[in-house]
Amino acid sequence: MDTVRLKINGIDVEAPKNATILEAAQSVGIRIPTLCYLKEINAIGACRMCLVEVKGARAFAAACVYPVADGMEVYTNTPKVISARKGTLELILSNHRMDCLSCPRSLDCELQALANEYKVDQYRFVGNEKMEPDIEASAPHLVRDNSKCILCRRCVAVCKNNQHAAVIGTNDRGYQTHIASAFDMPLNDTSCVYCGQCIAVCPTGALMERDDTDKVWDAINDPIFGMIMDKVHFKKGKFLPWLRMSVIAIPVSTILLFVIPTGIPLVAKVIWATLAYMLWDTAYTLCDVPIFGIVTTMTLDQKERVSLNSIGRIFAIFAGIVTGILLPLVRQSLGGWAT
Repeated sequence: MDTVRLKINGIDVEAPKNATILEAAQSVGIRIPTLCYLKEINAIGACRMCLVEVKGARAFAAACVYPVADGMEVYTNTPKVISARKGTLELILSNHRMDCLSCPRSLDCELQALANEYKVDQYRFVGNEKMEPDIEASAPHLVRDNSKCILCRRCVAVCKNNQHAAVIGTNDRGYQTHIASAFDMPLNDTSCVYCGQCIAVCPTGALMERDDTDKVWDAINDPIFGMIMDKVHFKKGKFLPWLRMSVIAIPVSTILLFVIPTGIPLVAKVIWATLAYMLWDTAYTLCDVPIFGIVTTMTLDQKERVSLNSIGRIFAIFAGIVTGILLPLVRQSLGGWAT
């Protein structure tokens, strides 16, 4: 394999001919900070945190994409380089919502770590003083907040190069550039495979796992559908009023269902059976054992639960109509039992 010789901070380094300055530095244990770089996945020099000084070059070089050359002399920690990286950090933070104290990635954030390393505790540049969360939460596995995105494009690269899905990319231009699906479609409407690789490579809190802890607590504290009855409060042997009502309502509704009065119009029988079904369902629902709405206990989302419960009521009405028509016929076929 062809190699070249160069110097990095005065240290002689031998590296492959097609290597970059960053790879050559890493081979001898010299650290160069990066935000956008992912080995063999994303090397685009977008973040500009890996800037180094190359002797004889007109400007700083991005170490993650700049190839090595024989006789090259590189400096990674000169005052000019450190000042340039600090300025880059300030520019990144000017368009970043900084609520680090409440951010789930606090103390595990690459941007925060670099800001601490370079003592960037104040910023000279102000983009949007009142930056609001820019949330996209249509997918079941992640939440994206573009107000914390630094446009490193790691997520874009891993989605395209590793998972071969390519469902996200950069939209718009300039200050409005952001990461999203094509035409800003909800992620749940794309061919996303929910692998979570984009979350794993994100250096900030822009991509996070969905946390439904609040919904779980809501379900636990729900007096009807909560599987843990911490609101039942059986104190001094006293039952809750709705449990008392259920004890009465269940047998009453059952009797009403199977004792439809005779000699009344068919419409009246249908109404009678429907009301009996609804009373029966309500009684069991109050006991946390909904019959027709049993699927409502399978979701923690309040809107979904209401919708499913409405479907259950429609089914109850349909069952009432069928019962009101068929039950008298069945009883009649059994020997004229109260037609």
